[in-house]
Amino acid sequence: MRRPVVKVQWQGIEELKNTLAQVGLSLDDRDRTVKNVIMGPATKMRDEARELAPVKTGNLRASIYANPGGDRQRGVLMGVNAKKAYYGRFVEYGTSKMMARPYFRPALLKMTGSYANDITPGIKKIIEDTAEKNAYHPPD
Repeated sequence: MRRPVVKVQWQGIEELKNTLAQVGLSLDDRDRTVKNVIMGPATKMRDEARELAPVKTGNLRASIYANPGGDRQRGVLMGVNAKKAYYGRFVEYGTSKMMARPYFRPALLKMTGSYANDITPGIKKIIEDTAEKNAYHPPD
């Protein structure tokens, strides 16, 4: 009794590998598109930190920033402009003569639960667009 012969021919494997590599490259957090996705939650965290910062003159609140940084900078930059409000770290952590009044760490902790959900739609779109652009289309 003869067994049936099954032939399998794989096409597009190299193209699939290329597409996956391109998707990986598109998710580099130095890329402006990725930075724009990350800036949404970063802006929310900045605003939350500003709300939590104690106010005497308003200078500390105004000094809290979030920006995308340069093209060689990974991710986004967040912090307190030390030239405008050098005392921001003393307020956050306290000193031997002053109790801490944290504003930045609580804002960060508040964002940890929603951060992944906030960036997921944007990251998904980047992946889908890159995969579509680089997808293998077999010849007719």
